[in-house]
Amino acid sequence: MTEETKTFDENYVKDLRNEAASYRVKLRDTEESLNKLKEEWEQERAQATEKEILYAAKAAGVVDPQTVMKLVDKEAIAEHGVDGALSQLLQDKPFLKGGSVGKASNPADGNGQPHIFSRDEVDTMSQEDIKKNWDAIQEQMSKGLIK
Repeated sequence: MTEETKTFDENYVKDLRNEAASYRVKLRDTEESLNKLKEEWEQERAQATEKEILYAAKAAGVVDPQTVMKLVDKEAIAEHGVDGALSQLLQDKPFLKGGSVGKASNPADGNGQPHIFSRDEVDTMSQEDIKKNWDAIQEQMSKGLIK
C-alpha cells in the first residue's frame, strides 16, 4: 500500500498561510475588543449598583448613604438584591437610619433660647432663610458652634 503525496504550488501555500495569519490577527483583535467591552460593562454595572444603593439608602431614610454604600454586603446584593441587602444592613446596624436614634438633641429649642444651626442645616437653607437668620448664623459661626 503506497501513500500518494500531494504537492501544492508554493504560491498557493503562501496564500493559505497569509490567510490563516490574517484570521489569527482578526481573532486577537476581536478578543481584545471583547475584553475591553466586558471591562466597560462591569464598570457601568458597578456604577449602576452604587447608584441603586444610594437611591435605596436615601429612600430608606439613611443618615449617610455614602457610608451605607461602603458597608452593604456585595454578596448579599447578588443573592437578595439591593433592597434585601440594605434591609439586612439596617437591621444589623439600626443607627445608620435616621430617626430618634443617634440624633443630637437641642435643648435650646422650645425654652426661649435661640436655635443652634448645624452645618447641614445652613447648607440646605434657602437664601431667604439665610438672610432671615443671618445675625444668629454669623454669631454662632464666630463662636464655633457651626462646624
